[in-house]
Amino acid sequence: MNLTMTATATTELKIAPALKRRTLQTLKTYADLKRERDALDAEMDKCKGVLGDTLDSLGESAIELDGYKVTRVAGTYKKLNEQKLVELGCAVAWIREATEDRPKKAYTKVTVPGQKGGDE
Repeated sequence: MNLTMTATATTELKIAPALKRRTLQTLKTYADLKRERDALDAEMDKCKGVLGDTLDSLGESAIELDGYKVTRVAGTYKKLNEQKLVELGCAVAWIREATEDRPKKAYTKVTVPGQKGGDE
């Protein structure tokens, strides 16, 4: 068993008061907008639930009413099952050799006080 430990360093920055004010104001604006969006998303999810129930009661997967369209979107996806591939005779070394590391798209993550995780 290998145990690894990672240390992180904290850098303390000195920023100009104007930059600090502007950054803090932007963060507060962001937090306010996020709260509003979260509330709207919750209300929209309730509406989607009612509309989904309507589709179920009608026995349909899509309806159109006065230009509004409601469609249940469902599907499948394919994922390589490496264990099954090995059972079928593929060598684990081949799988490792064929596996590539690819970078993900970078994004800015903002976490507001009282929020778990963050917002991408």
